[in-house]
Order: sequence, then C-alpha cells, then structure tokens
Amino acid sequence: MTDLLIRGGTLVTAGGSQHADVAVVGGRVADIRADMGGLATGAREVIDATGLLVLPGAIDVHTHTRVATEAEPDRFFQDSLAAAFGGTTTFLAFNNPGTGDGSEAAGRSVLAGVREWRAATEADSAIDYSLSPVITGLMEDPVAELPAVVDGGMPTSKAFMVYDFGLPAATLFAAMRGLGTAGGMLEVH
Repeated sequence: MTDLLIRGGTLVTAGGSQHADVAVVGGRVADIRADMGGLATGAREVIDATGLLVLPGAIDVHTHTRVATEAEPDRFFQDSLAAAFGGTTTFLAFNNPGTGDGSEAAGRSVLAGVREWRAATEADSAIDYSLSPVITGLMEDPVAELPAVVDGGMPTSKAFMVYDFGLPAATLFAAMRGLGTAGGMLEVH
C-alpha cells in the first residue's frame, strides 16, 4: 500500500524537471511516473501538488544556527524546526567563537570546540545536522587537528580572514592543503 502520493506537481531533480507523481512507501520514494491517479484511492495520504514544485529535501551548507542559552533554551531546536518547514532536511552550522581578544572560545583547540558544540546540540534538532568547525588565528595549531576533524565526520571547516581571530595567509593556505589532503574543504569568510 502507498503511504503517500504526491500528485500533479513538477518534480525537480539533479537530472531536470518533469510533471510526475511520487509514491512513497515506508518513508522512501517507491515510484515516480506520470499520472498515478489510480493509486490515489488506495493511498493513506494524497497531496495535490498541482502548480507546485516537488523537490528532494534541501541541504543548507551555511547556517548561522545558534546553540541554546539560558535566555533562549530552545534556540537550536527552533532554528532546526524553521529549516524543516522551509524544506531543509540537513544543515551545517559553524561554532562561531565570537569576536574580541577576550573570547576564550577563539583560542581553544578545534577538537575542544567540536566537543563543546556537540554537547550543546546533542539530540536537539528536528532534522539532520553537522558542524563546520571554525579555525582561528588565535588557536595554537589548528592545522594539525584537521585530519582528526575530517576523520570525525566533518569534512568542512570554516576560517575567517577578517576580525581579530582571522587566519594569517600562511595558516589559511596550510589549512586548505591539510583539509584537501584529508579529503575535506575549507570555507573562507
């Protein structure tokens, strides 16, 4: 039995777009083809997508999602829920260390920042998420930690060329090379 039938929309995929219906069984796409109207009577739920685009879940690779605080205890969850309502099924956040010479976070190790962020966000999202850890010019040796970051499932890191914690050019280049060698990539602000 079809759990969900999405009818009459324009299906958009990496291969192009087409007018098609989408049948979902057990949470997975089971069939895509034009005019599956006959299945509508047996489907548990039917969505009329006439005039609408039907897309796979979006992946947002650059978000300014913040972790919960005492003032906003549900902040991370609310951000993830808003993303879900917008069609995003996965997002990448970054652990912004904040600006100012007094920012303790800007000088901590990359892996310590990852541990802190995971502890603050664990089981607190409506959708899938991951982290692009920030590396700063105030860290002792961020480049040395990058292979472990990639091995830990985070193939992208973020660096700033601005602010008081921006990476010097030589460190920025070394981070690009190090991440590239480890199979990762650097986002630069």
